[in-house]
Amino acid sequence: MPNTSHTENEILSQPEAWAQALDTVSNQSGALNELFQRNYEQIIFTGCGSTYYLSIAAAALYRSLTGQPAQAAPAGDLLLNPGVYLSQRARTLLVAVSRSGATTETLRAIERFRSLTRGAVLAITNYGQSPMAAQGDLALVIPKGQEQSAAQTRSFASMYVAACGVCSLAAGQPELLDALRRLPETGQRLMTQFGLAARVVGADLDIARIYYLGSGLLYGLACEVNLKMKEMTLTDSEPFHFLEFRHGPMSMVTPQTLLIGLLSEANLRHERQVLDEMALLGGRIFSLGETSADVSFESRLPEALRGVLYLPALQLMALERAYAKGLDPGSSRAPDPGHPPGYARRRRLNGLQGRIHRPARKFRTVLRAISAIGLQYHLEESRSGRLSPELPLKLDRRRFNASNFYCKNAQFTALLERARRVRLPGARSSPELAPHAEPRRPAAGQRPGFERTQAAGRQGPRGAGDRRAL
Repeated sequence: MPNTSHTENEILSQPEAWAQALDTVSNQSGALNELFQRNYEQIIFTGCGSTYYLSIAAAALYRSLTGQPAQAAPAGDLLLNPGVYLSQRARTLLVAVSRSGATTETLRAIERFRSLTRGAVLAITNYGQSPMAAQGDLALVIPKGQEQSAAQTRSFASMYVAACGVCSLAAGQPELLDALRRLPETGQRLMTQFGLAARVVGADLDIARIYYLGSGLLYGLACEVNLKMKEMTLTDSEPFHFLEFRHGPMSMVTPQTLLIGLLSEANLRHERQVLDEMALLGGRIFSLGETSADVSFESRLPEALRGVLYLPALQLMALERAYAKGLDPGSSRAPDPGHPPGYARRRRLNGLQGRIHRPARKFRTVLRAISAIGLQYHLEESRSGRLSPELPLKLDRRRFNASNFYCKNAQFTALLERARRVRLPGARSSPELAPHAEPRRPAAGQRPGFERTQAAGRQGPRGAGDRRAL
């Protein structure tokens, strides 16, 4: 069995860095409270790349907890266009975030900030001897977040946890800092419980495009896990707000599209509706949230504090996809000598017996089977208001989720056999369920990939009834 990579070790060990981040904030709580007693009128979080996305998430959390204005600015843009972000009349606190503490744009943005305002600088980094730590009026240093990999995983999570602690103190709610102490144990449990499911999804190279959906406090984190997928696996991926995805981007959904939903409790009904609509278009769905998701946290933490729990499973998904493509996840441009292209490692994870291979055909078949059954149930129930006796199986998302249907062969076999009997009105069979089905061809005047509307009574461009390649 090939050795694990630096990136894998960094992902799996990150709960220790979370704990150290909370210790650091707790030890500096007196200085932080004094800093926030200056009644700043403006808070700006800044960073580059991953730490800019951290800034987006931290600024949203600060606004949510304190009710005070805060914004995120890319350090490079803050350097070049300070007038867009800074007001010389407003007392401003700059929160600068950098893993190395030596990011050029961030250091120069701090210098520009100093020259234009009289505000203070709070630095969050993983390296205490860095230039940024020296430039800050106060520095929060988390050494256990240091990494060898180019892609930020453990470092990002540790600095984000520290930012959550800072926001809790700024809001005058030190009890939230105590609640954050439960994060490391919960994060370790989630990696053990759901790491395999995330890896299996990541190893499926039939997925061609990935979209990350997250809103409110979670949008910055959706941007970050999207960046991890891009830089670790060289995969076409994008982040969107949930409802924004319906206005144009949904036209890109195909059976080779994976949509990853970072679900919130506050807007769960609306976010689930978006995912359900995308599933009817043929998209594959993977969700994370407190309950009733493919990765269910069941943390009992306040919703504002759960953000870091979305990261480990999605980092592991990107890691396994890099392995399956033969890339070194720590430096995705270079091939990984321990993992040849197209080969997903055989592993024994979470005490499971047997081997896990790249589940391309099987994975696609299961998802299409579940989608077909779910659509049939949706149609029957919407027409009659009751479960049709001809329906082979009612879809139960809580039972057939990504954490169990791969690992239970009996359930898979029964599901597949029943799925083969599902025939949707006006739909052709999937090549996976009927291997000799004639492939669909675009009619004259239609662009390739555009499928004509076949659902009875439905007109216009693409919608829930247009994509039938289940």
